[in-house]
Amino acid sequence: MAIMADQQREGPAELHRISVVALALVVGATVFWTVYPHLTQLNLDAYIDMLENHAWGIRWQWGNPNHPPLFGWLTAGWFEVFPRTDLSYRLLAALNIGAGLGLMVLIARRFLTPPEQVAAVMVALVMPPLGFLAFTYNANSAMLPFWAGTILFYLRVIEHRRMADAALLGAFAGAAILSKYFAAVLLLALLGHALSNRQTRAIVATPIPVVAAIVFLLVVGPHLLWLFGNGFSSVVFATRKQGDASIVALMRSQIEFLIAQPLYALPGLAILGLLRRPDDGAPWFDRRAIAAAFGSTRGKVLLWAGLATVPLTMALALALQVPLTSNWSLPIFSVVPILLTLLLPRPVAERMRGWTIGLSVGFMVLMLALSPLIRGQILERAHANNALPLRALAEASGTLWTESVNDDIAFVAGHRFYAMAASFYLPSRPHFLEGPDIARQPWAQGETLTRSGVLVICGWPAETCIEPWQSDANWRVEPLGTAEVPAVPGAGGPPSYTLLAFRAVYASGW
Repeated sequence: MAIMADQQREGPAELHRISVVALALVVGATVFWTVYPHLTQLNLDAYIDMLENHAWGIRWQWGNPNHPPLFGWLTAGWFEVFPRTDLSYRLLAALNIGAGLGLMVLIARRFLTPPEQVAAVMVALVMPPLGFLAFTYNANSAMLPFWAGTILFYLRVIEHRRMADAALLGAFAGAAILSKYFAAVLLLALLGHALSNRQTRAIVATPIPVVAAIVFLLVVGPHLLWLFGNGFSSVVFATRKQGDASIVALMRSQIEFLIAQPLYALPGLAILGLLRRPDDGAPWFDRRAIAAAFGSTRGKVLLWAGLATVPLTMALALALQVPLTSNWSLPIFSVVPILLTLLLPRPVAERMRGWTIGLSVGFMVLMLALSPLIRGQILERAHANNALPLRALAEASGTLWTESVNDDIAFVAGHRFYAMAASFYLPSRPHFLEGPDIARQPWAQGETLTRSGVLVICGWPAETCIEPWQSDANWRVEPLGTAEVPAVPGAGGPPSYTLLAFRAVYASGW
């Protein structure tokens, strides 16, 4: 049996049948990750990442102050078709997770039988980086499908040496970089794999990497031109503005990042443990099968992409003096469920396939049943903006504007939480301004600034929020009024929130 397992996993081009059950679980997971956060969260996320995506995306610029533009474009494009509601946004975030899981299954078929593929999806369901952290759609989670797609087409290039696969490798790699520059870690890892294996070194000497590189440059080229024209602002943010860069802080972040990786993997190992029985007759680990899988050129791809990327990330962060945060590792976990499932003896996976399905469905049902309790705990803690009534605040600011100004709201500014919420929830979908200096905000140009102006939304007290506009001679500022918005029942924090609205009109129109 062990010898047969070795042969099955060593085959240079063998592909196991794709499990229909695994794909059905991916669809189920997509539905679950749409509904569960919608039931448990008041707002889209704790730190306005998802509102920021929309505010950046509707500018349709080739770059943003903090990140490359792709996830903003995807958000903006989604809402060109679907309504701007929290549930619709949840579906986009869940489809992003589902696409990553689907690509993981396509990768897994090289190493895992259909029952093992189902187990890998089960593992992915309970691992925070592929669910509880990923349902917040931001630069980290947006990389998931593009990271997995890059790995998939790198494997296909090794297997088939086709130009079409090389082109798709370049396209996915470019898309990953346009989601977040952190994807460079994956590209470096795959380069390390390519140069360290005889089979892949032979490919390096062919036109295949040239094709991949050309497509990659076509994808990222316009963004590179934007960087040249904007002082490399997003690169500066990525390398110089990630927080405290002192030696103590850097080392602390390194330790926390390293410890977080096995902690993130523990739920996956735990649920695999539920498939085992003391008398199941199988070894704890099938060492020969594992050695066969990781002894092949394809198997080493998993090690480079799923394990080597962790120390590589840490080394680059030290070299660039960038403090790490654990959620950067979200895309690294694209292949970790496969690595963990390879630890499960194949006979156990086949015998326990019913349990695997039951545990997967049971996990989703249990979390949905607990969702009212979880929502109550999140609201009561009032961490970050988890308990802020952002939609109500946005609607109140819109009411203050329409009572005084006979024009649509084209631009919003002020308190970032309030203003970005207004950009998303108000019917006119106004653009968000970073501040009164519009020289580097081309989306703010136009006669609208001189006609109707900007809705500046502030919390109480408003001095630090409105002062930059009042002190800039290019703007005329007038108050629109004050609104008192009650807190959500059961939420921690103050019983109500005071909102102050102002109208700022560009002075060149005087």
